[in-house]
Amino acid sequence: MVSLSFNNAHSWKYRQIIFRFAMALLVLGSFSASIGCAIGFDTLSNGEKTSDSDREGTDPRNVNTDGLLTIHTTTSIISDWVKVVGGERVVVESLTPAGKDPHTYQPTAQQVARLSNSNLVISIGLSLEGQNISPLLQHSLSRNAIRVELGPQTNPIKLDLHRQSGQHGHRNTYDPHFWLDPSRTTIAIKQIQNSLTSADPEGTDYYSDNASGYIKKLSNIEKSIRSTYESIPSSNRMLVTSHEALGYLEDTYGLQIIGSVIPALSTDAGPTASDLADLIDIIQLTKAPAIFMEEGIQEKVTTQIARDTNTKIIEGLRVEYLNEGETYLQMIQRTAELIHNGLR
Repeated sequence: MVSLSFNNAHSWKYRQIIFRFAMALLVLGSFSASIGCAIGFDTLSNGEKTSDSDREGTDPRNVNTDGLLTIHTTTSIISDWVKVVGGERVVVESLTPAGKDPHTYQPTAQQVARLSNSNLVISIGLSLEGQNISPLLQHSLSRNAIRVELGPQTNPIKLDLHRQSGQHGHRNTYDPHFWLDPSRTTIAIKQIQNSLTSADPEGTDYYSDNASGYIKKLSNIEKSIRSTYESIPSSNRMLVTSHEALGYLEDTYGLQIIGSVIPALSTDAGPTASDLADLIDIIQLTKAPAIFMEEGIQEKVTTQIARDTNTKIIEGLRVEYLNEGETYLQMIQRTAELIHNGLR
């Protein structure tokens, strides 16, 4: 962990520059985001592909659900897990479709209507779900629906939200991005298995077999990505990202989180001028080799910081959701390879 104080004239110069730059961009960004949300609310998603042999769960919009367990999840990542464990005995829909960020996505009226008919609702918890989804979990479920939060049971880590300014304090904030550690994902898979078994006892053996097979795959991929991260030169194992999403890579694989453009767990937050100035200072001091830019998150600000610090940008980081047709196993493997290639 890095703990620093920045009080020199060089730092003050950058703070002045960044303050003017940040204020202009943040105003523009807020305007663009408001337009995007308005469009998203009126547009019904095309849904998720179900042709992958590991993900047999079907889509409730296209199938007669009689006799099947109807399940809603809050993210496309959870949906992938439920489809693996539940297979042909479940119908699964994510409130956040493939390719959409669960921090900011606005579910449609049609999605909310279907949510009210769900038998089981599975979320990450730990404040991952944004202000558009969290209220639905409180007020839009049927009386008999079972609600499960995966995150609190996965031994979540606390996040130091002040690390990049040199001040430390946890504020009892837990990092919800546990899925970047496959060993914690194993805990979530067992929770999903138990939840499906409780709701559908006749499928007990079926769910157990599916979960056991997937847990073996998780064990194998954990070994693979551990080897990938450990092959990064130790002097280069420093991460600068768009927002605080990679804490489990520090906790599990020994990478060091230097800072982020948005020093917060959610992508719907925004950086202050002071945040950006602190980040510039720490990048220059540590000589971090790269900034990993997440898709659609403060891209203009990130690009400007990279220019000011003469730091390369690595594009394509995406850990909050799956793209259409992508699996969780593919996503964490791709993430490890992206980081390895950016830091080697």
